[in-house]
Amino acid sequence: VRSQQGKARSLYEVGLGDMICVWCDYPTVALWADFLCRVFITAYLMLILPTGVVDFGSQYVIFLGFQWLLLLLFFATDLNNVILMLGAAVWILVPMLGQWVLGDRAVKPSVWMRAPEYLISFLLFLYAIGAVKRAVL
Repeated sequence: VRSQQGKARSLYEVGLGDMICVWCDYPTVALWADFLCRVFITAYLMLILPTGVVDFGSQYVIFLGFQWLLLLLFFATDLNNVILMLGAAVWILVPMLGQWVLGDRAVKPSVWMRAPEYLISFLLFLYAIGAVKRAVL
């Protein structure tokens, strides 16, 4: 693996290579148990959280596709750091552009009043993405 030999081209490649090496050393039963536990916890959290909070997570799913496009563009343009920073900035723009996805409910009475919903749905989204990542690796 290039990341272990010090020949990685980007920090992203180092992190991915390290995750693959770590997960190759785990027993298969432990990997499945961890994955099923994370899926169960994600489903449980989605059931106990109010629908009004979980609805805010749909914005992150929509903007995830845009972030992946920017990541692909990052690799296609010989690792241009400006494009990588734009990919990270997508997550900051979600509360500001949420009105186009959820309508007026996303910004009224104000974005600051909706901050707890944004935060809780973002943490749930990150947890679900982590479960998907562990399934893929």
